[in-house]
Amino acid sequence: MNEKRVKTLIAAYGGDPMRWPEDERDQALTLCHRSATLQQLIKQQQKLDGALDDSLLTNGLSVESILEMTTPPARPVDATTSESDFWNWLLPTSAYQWWKPAVLASAPLLLGIVIGVNYTEESTDWSALDSIVFSPVALGENYE
Repeated sequence: MNEKRVKTLIAAYGGDPMRWPEDERDQALTLCHRSATLQQLIKQQQKLDGALDDSLLTNGLSVESILEMTTPPARPVDATTSESDFWNWLLPTSAYQWWKPAVLASAPLLLGIVIGVNYTEESTDWSALDSIVFSPVALGENYE
């Protein structure tokens, strides 16, 4: 362990050696006893820790309440439906997805081409259908 690592421990965990990780504590304390700069850094950090503790207590804040304030809220359950997924797909937010609405708009045309190419009817006599569709009753003409 080097002096830089001890400075990192002090900055991260504060001036109280009991808050430092157990596996590094003994080596860090040995280095701190040898170095006057590390001892000075610990004293400064202890003053800062005390000031922070005092300000938290005077403001009525506890560690738990601070954690509650700083913890982001849980994400809500994703309640998307297939309908909203469809609309998100159909109406893209970026310009490079312009092809999605174009594909959907061309689907009826493609379906008509496929049906038209594959449709064969033996009888081409439309007279019966014409007489029903174009009859005066169907056209709304009223003959008395």
